[in-house]
Amino acid sequence: MRAILGIIAYSIAGLLILGEFRDGCAEERTVTAATVCGRIVTIEGIPLSGSVSIRPPWCNTYTADAGADGRFRLTVKPQEVVRMYGSLESGGLIVKAKDLAPVVISLPVLPAGGEVRLGDVFLGYGTFLRGQVLSPQGGAVAGAEVTVRTFANYLGNTVGHMLPDTTLVADEQGGFQTPALPCCQLGLEVSAPGFQLAGGPLQLDGWARRLELQPIRLQPEYPVHGHVRAPNGQAIAGARVRWFREDHSDAEGNFQLHGLERDYRVQVIVSADGYRVHNEIHRGETNMNIVLSPAHYLTGRVTDARSGKPIRLRQVVLCEYSLDADGQPRVDGCRNARFRQPASGQFMVEHFGPARYHVLFKADDYQDRELFLDLLDSDRDWDVGGIELWPLVQSPDPAIVVQRIRGRVTRGGEPVARATVSLWSPGRKFAGRENAAVHYGRLVPPPPSCREMKVTGEDGEFEFSAPYQGEWLVRADCPEAAPTVVGPVNVKRGEDAEQAVEIGESGSLVGRVRGIAFSAPGVLWAIVFDDRAIMEVAQVDPGGEFRFDRMPAGTYGVKIGHCAMNDSEIYGGLWDTLADPWNRAEKVEITAGSKATVELDARHK
Repeated sequence: MRAILGIIAYSIAGLLILGEFRDGCAEERTVTAATVCGRIVTIEGIPLSGSVSIRPPWCNTYTADAGADGRFRLTVKPQEVVRMYGSLESGGLIVKAKDLAPVVISLPVLPAGGEVRLGDVFLGYGTFLRGQVLSPQGGAVAGAEVTVRTFANYLGNTVGHMLPDTTLVADEQGGFQTPALPCCQLGLEVSAPGFQLAGGPLQLDGWARRLELQPIRLQPEYPVHGHVRAPNGQAIAGARVRWFREDHSDAEGNFQLHGLERDYRVQVIVSADGYRVHNEIHRGETNMNIVLSPAHYLTGRVTDARSGKPIRLRQVVLCEYSLDADGQPRVDGCRNARFRQPASGQFMVEHFGPARYHVLFKADDYQDRELFLDLLDSDRDWDVGGIELWPLVQSPDPAIVVQRIRGRVTRGGEPVARATVSLWSPGRKFAGRENAAVHYGRLVPPPPSCREMKVTGEDGEFEFSAPYQGEWLVRADCPEAAPTVVGPVNVKRGEDAEQAVEIGESGSLVGRVRGIAFSAPGVLWAIVFDDRAIMEVAQVDPGGEFRFDRMPAGTYGVKIGHCAMNDSEIYGGLWDTLADPWNRAEKVEITAGSKATVELDARHK
């Protein structure tokens, strides 16, 4: 999709109405739930009704409505909503109102019993796209589906979804119009039976406008016939075939790919029970013959250690391990294994050796059991024998080697009850700048990963079982205080470590952005980060100001960005050069009990 035929800009002049602000946080809070609250307003400061939602990974979506006064209050389980750094689709708060562009706010860790006050959330007028879908002869293609996808960079030049996809259907004249779209990287995908997939990328910078797209002319598709078989030539029926669409092989193993051009280049993923996954790039083949190799398994039997009864497994975690200088195993590269239990107590865990494997068996009401294996041959099944699991209440000793991190959260030397304590693995160093983490278009430190979260009791104590040895960070969040991060704590295999966490006095940061006229109001974000596990964002208001009310003392980098920005520090080709997120960041020192100030340029990237 190339040039834009016409642009009709909205007028966004107006009086900024501030008035008396009352957010949605005045109600009584529960002890363990966390609250996100604020007020939805236009860029002129006028409150309006709307909705907010959080779509955390692997759990339910939380939603709440904002009334005519714009106030909203969303109560969530903090254990389910943990910042997944660099990905706006995971744990992000989506704020929407009719006919305005939605925004996605990356949330911090939500403290149990506490609240995150967002203040005014400004929604801009966004961009409306209008287009027409035509046949090669120029006729309207009624009923064509137009899928609108919003993206943001989260890793170098790699993008992730911001908002759920929207699918539009072309009218009788082939016309379509999108809803108001936010500042983002946009993908349009146009499909209709018998035609090639069409569309392309756009970058929306957030200015309020209507864009007329050139007519999208569909071309006849080049259907590709395929066949899935085993190495012995036997057809594989029911194999799942995925490209940008999906099909299944029939009883003779046949399938078809639709929507392709003649000189296509497409990633094809084919999977079937009992076979390894085929995942390859295919180019221009008339007939696509897919040969699936048989999967190989770790086989055995899992039983109750006391009664001998067979056990149904809940999960199998497959890791690789190496030996350090002292001969101790170091576990890394863990993933949930594909496994099945064809008969009572039996198991088959798919493996991809040769490798040194650490296998962790998990079942409800039983202690975990670990197994170390050296597989020198990947092309065979391995019988690992019998695995015995001890019931949780009867186990005489831990069935696996664990390493624990214990401590107490205090404030002024006194224990802090109901503090939200989390265990984080530090972010890894990236191999090159093109692999660097990105947030709101700006280079940021490598993302740490939250492994476990707990709420302290009255004594303020906590205990974590570190999944593997090495360095760990401990973070404590509690109401009315800045987050505290301590570490790294270095634990060795099978050993315990003590780590005290003292909640210190908070500082604050207030900033101003120069050159705000060079960006649409409401689309800029301030990102503040440190070297460990602190990264917060705040929306820059239409007047160019932003603030962080509770920050722990320390040295921070501050950047200004938006989701359509391409940070000048992100580029390919230098795989031996580590990304430095502190380049082009304004360094700020925040001290306890004081307010720091900073001024930045909206065009500095």
